[in-house]
Order: sequence, then structure tokens, then C-alpha cells
Amino acid sequence: MRIKLILLPFFLLCFLYGALAQESVDSAIWSIDLPEVVTTGQPEPTSSRAALHQIRTLGSESLISRGVTNLEQALQQIVGIRIRQDLILGPGLSLMGLGGQNIQIMIDGVPVIGRLNGQIDLSQINMLDVVRIEVVEGPLAVSYGTNALAGVINVVTRSSQINPIQVTLGAQYESLAENRLEAGLGWQFHEKWLVKANGALDQFSGWKADEESRAYLWNPKDQFMGKVAVIFQPNQDQRLRIEGRHFQEELQLLGEERRPQFKPYAFDQHFSTIRNDIVASFEGGVGDNAYLKATTAYNSYARIKDAYRINFDDDERITMYDDLDTTRFSSWMIRAQIAMPRSNANWKWQAGIDFRGDEGNGERIAGENGALGEARTLTDLAAFAKVGFHGISPLTVQMGLRYGYNSVFDIPLIPSVHLKYAWSENWQWRASYGKGFRSPDLKELYLEFIDINHYILGNPNLTPESANHLQSSVVYNQEKPNTKLKLQALVFYNSVQNRISLFEFMDSPSGPIMAQDTSTGRYTYFNQDQFYSKGARVGLNWQNQYWTADLQAQSTGLYNALHEQDESVSRFTYQWSGTASVQYAWGQKVPMQLQTLAHWQDQIITFYPDTDENGNTVSRQRIQDGLTQIDISGSATFFKKRCQLTIGVRNLLNIQQVTVQGGAVGPHSGGANSAPISPGRSQFVGVRFQIN
Repeated sequence: MRIKLILLPFFLLCFLYGALAQESVDSAIWSIDLPEVVTTGQPEPTSSRAALHQIRTLGSESLISRGVTNLEQALQQIVGIRIRQDLILGPGLSLMGLGGQNIQIMIDGVPVIGRLNGQIDLSQINMLDVVRIEVVEGPLAVSYGTNALAGVINVVTRSSQINPIQVTLGAQYESLAENRLEAGLGWQFHEKWLVKANGALDQFSGWKADEESRAYLWNPKDQFMGKVAVIFQPNQDQRLRIEGRHFQEELQLLGEERRPQFKPYAFDQHFSTIRNDIVASFEGGVGDNAYLKATTAYNSYARIKDAYRINFDDDERITMYDDLDTTRFSSWMIRAQIAMPRSNANWKWQAGIDFRGDEGNGERIAGENGALGEARTLTDLAAFAKVGFHGISPLTVQMGLRYGYNSVFDIPLIPSVHLKYAWSENWQWRASYGKGFRSPDLKELYLEFIDINHYILGNPNLTPESANHLQSSVVYNQEKPNTKLKLQALVFYNSVQNRISLFEFMDSPSGPIMAQDTSTGRYTYFNQDQFYSKGARVGLNWQNQYWTADLQAQSTGLYNALHEQDESVSRFTYQWSGTASVQYAWGQKVPMQLQTLAHWQDQIITFYPDTDENGNTVSRQRIQDGLTQIDISGSATFFKKRCQLTIGVRNLLNIQQVTVQGGAVGPHSGGANSAPISPGRSQFVGVRFQIN
């Protein structure tokens, strides 16, 4: 369904209702000024200043005013996160120099499954009904187990409302053929019971540089997502939530017309992604002085490929039965932790259990006897505990330990130590050590993906990754009646053993071995002996009644493994990045704000082995140019805060791709000497309306 034509009357309907509605009391409050509260890695909801971890948050008000619709757009505001575009698999990310396979992405504490090439497609994580995004850097393996070496990104959705009945309607139109409709209903039919239902439809019609071409550079896709939640809150301190979520994406890859002079035809591919989640969670105080958080969830993921031959003269579409492909993954999880005492005691402890069972099957998964299409399973079961002490009032110390069982691999004991020293109301120092662990996933172990464009095999002989992480930060906060100032500095160091990466290989009597050059065209996963990353970040945030300014800069050093064989290759390559945002807000009856966000990334330099004309192994250098992206947006709230209008421009400088010297960055980059960044400059207008 094409939704562009109904956007204009939708806008008019919202404004008409707002103009006609009459109420003496403004009950539609969109934001309340409360202390910033975080939950990720915390025993119970905690203010960000009191948390032992350095946690960065993005609130819903900021996301809405920027016109953000998915996690990819949201994370562009956070320095140190690099987003890499894949034109087929979707955007992925790196954090603290480590890739997406080392970053646990969650929605309300439930891990998102369905990684492709180690990454979660960030464009598939929608900002529907989101309260905030919490980013915790550094390994949280004691709490969350595997896939949390680099950190955790937790998308927190709304679980309460002010009014008995609340209807939310929204629409957004973008000039680059992207449109969005969303709607939500909340009904508190009893003081203890709340039912919520939300849905959204996103449509991207695709973008291509040459209008005469049939194939798109940025492929058309439609996304639909919806959820229903039932929330029971017997008192102010307890909440039970049962929720079902559904997501579906249809992505089209249209082939170029072949043999146009005689019976022209083309080959098309359609990819369907389906995610279903069922979640039940309880959070709140139990007994006299304990706090319990418990979650159980079932997640399913399917990626279905259909291939067609299009015969234009006969207006015929023929299904290519030898090119069908379906990959399915499912996961069960049970996680519970209890913390006590809740009072301000010198000693506090937490204890918990964590179970996860993963299953994968499909035409690309090799079974135990080598046949494709058989199911494979992985099971993790762990217990963890943390003990905290703050008897010396400025100093808080927390130690944690995790012990686990894996159905395929041995899991080591995973310790962590966190320190916080607040020597005044303004100054805080944090330091942490954590050991990380990541077991290979089902695709890395058992994948067999061979077609005309790919030759990728899993490696059942992989060993788990382990890592040591050190981090230290200093934060200065100053609050006056009309101004707030925050200064921070952070340094980190990661050491990863047996890092799993994809390399070209060649056959040997003992099995696949890593190729000495890049000409085989066949890939599998190997353990890299060592990998290191280190870096530093500084930041400043200043606010007064009208202005907000935020400046962040980070340098990240990445280890070059070729240094061990070729000393002319530097041991570390450093990448700089920075963000700057300025916001001006004014108005009483009609609150308005303008904001500008600039994101800058330095060039990326990597090294790889190659063979020269004499057959000698040499080191080559690949350089991807840096870039600067600027977004500008403005918003206004009308009709007693019932309606919010947002307009803006993304990618003001119209950066579409950057030059790559020394070879393309990946098979889906769209060019031999370039890396894709964006379809280009895009103007957008959106409206959100709330009825109570």
C-alpha cells in the first residue's frame, strides 16, 4: 500500500481536531522534568549520576524533535559509534573499536536476534513508543553474558500513561521517497490495569542515481511493526507486563534489464524479514527490603529469499525454485535477579540466573551429518552475583562474578570490578575492570552460503572470544538555578583473545587455513590470536533556560595484526570522530525549538596482506575518506501541547558516498572504490497528535 496520498489529509485532520477541541485543563503533558533514570545493568531504576557505569542516554523528546524513526538515525548523535552501511544486509555499528557481534542490542532488556554478518540491522529497530535509549560502554558479561564485550544498547519503551484513555497519531513525509504512519492507543480501564496497542508503517520507495536504470542503489522496502501490551500494576512499586511484538520487512532487489533487443528479461530478488517476540516481565519490590527483576521471552526470526525471472514481453514472473532460501532462528530466555537491601546500607548484593536457548535451521545451516536444512542448537545457563560496599561514604566498590554452562564450549569464570568515588557534589570518578566472553553463534559455526556471488562457510572448530576491558572516567557536574554544566573525560582499553573474523581461506590436508593473499574468493571464520582497541573521549554539555550545547570528541586506536609480520605497518591506527549539537528553545503558549546536529568522522585506514608481481606477500593499505554530516530540525507544539509539528533537513551537505582507495569495504558497498553513506539530502515534515 502506498501511503503518500493519505499523509496530507492526515495532517489536516490532526490540526482540525486540535483547533476544535476545547478543554479547560491541559491534561496532555508530553514531557515531565524528572531526574534522569537508567535501568540497564542496574539492580533497580537508578539516577544516572548514582549509577556505577558511565551511561549515555537519548530521550524521546530529542528523538521526536529530530524526526528519528529507527535506531540507526538515533545513534548518529552518539560519538564513538561508527555506523557502516550495507545495501542489502542493512546498517551495522561498532563501539569502542569492536564490531556489532560484540554489542548486545536489547529492547526492554530482551536481546534482539537475527544477526547477518555479525550485525543487527539497525533500520529494523523502530522508535515506536520509545521512552529512551541507554548506551553502556564496556563489557557487561557478568550481567548479560555473551555478545556484551563492547557494551549494551537498550531501547526502553513506555509502560505507563497519565490519562485513562490516550490516542496518539503520527505521520512523517520525507523528500527521498520515505513515508511513515503510526498510531497508538492506551486504555487504563482500571486503576491497576493498562492495555496498550501501537503500530507503524514505514515505506521507502528506493533511490537510484540513474533514472533509466531498473536497479536501485538503495533498495525499496516496506516495514510494518506492531505490538500489544497488558500491564498490571498492583501498587506504585510493582509492575507485571506481558507483551507481543511483530515486525515485517519486504526488501526488493530489482535486476537490470538483460538482452533488451530480443525478449528482454531480468532477475529480481525479494527478501522478507519477520520477527515475533513474546515477553513477560515483572519488576518491583518484594518482601520488606528486596527488589526483583524477572523476564522470560520467546523470539523468532526468519529471513526468506524469493527469486524471480521477469519476462517483459510476456509480462510474466517465473519463480526460480532453485534459488529459494529461508533461514530461521528462535531463542528462549529466562532471566531473573534479586537485589537487597534497598535501604542505604553499607553492603548490597545481587544474585541472578540467566538461561538462553538458541535454535537455527534453513537451507544455509549444515546439520550434524553435513546435510543442509537441519536444526542446530546452542544452550547457555549461568548464575551471577554482585556485592557492593560503600561504607566509606565517597567510595563505592562493586565486585561481580558469573559462572556458566554452554552446550558446546567451556565458559570461564567472568569477573568484574567497578569503583566510584564522589569526592564532592560536583566531581565523580569511575573506574572498572571487566572480563568479556563471546561464544561463536550458529552462523559462524555451521553456515554454508554458496551461490554465484558468495562462498562463505562456517567453521565448527572455532573457539570462544574472551576479552579484558579497562575503563576510567571523570565527570564534573555544576547546577545553578538557571544553568547546568557537565564536563567529562574517559579512557578505555580492550584486549580481545581469539577474536572471530571472516577471512579468505585455502584448503590444506589439515583443513581450511587462512589464505596469504586476497584472491581465493572463498571465506570462512577464523580465530585471530589478539586484537586490541583503546581510546579517549572528552565532552562538554551546557544548558540554560533557552540554549543547550553539547560537544563530544573521541579518538579510537585499532590494532593492526599485520604489524607482527611487517614492522612498517603501525601497531595502532587512530580514528577521530566528533559530534556537536546546539539547540534553542523558546515560547510559552507555543513552545518551539531549533536544533543543529553535526557529526564528523575521520578517515579509516586499514591494512591487509596481498601478493605482488613476484609472488611475495606484501602489506597493502586501504583508506576510506572521512565525512561530515549536518542535520537541522525545528519543532513547535500547538493546541495545549496536543499537537507537535517537526520539520527538518537530514544530510544537509548531501554526502552520498565516500571514496575508498585500495579496494571496496565490502561486497554490498555499491562500488569498487566507494562506500555508501546515504541516499542524499532529505527534507522531512512530521506531525504527532495526542487525544485524551
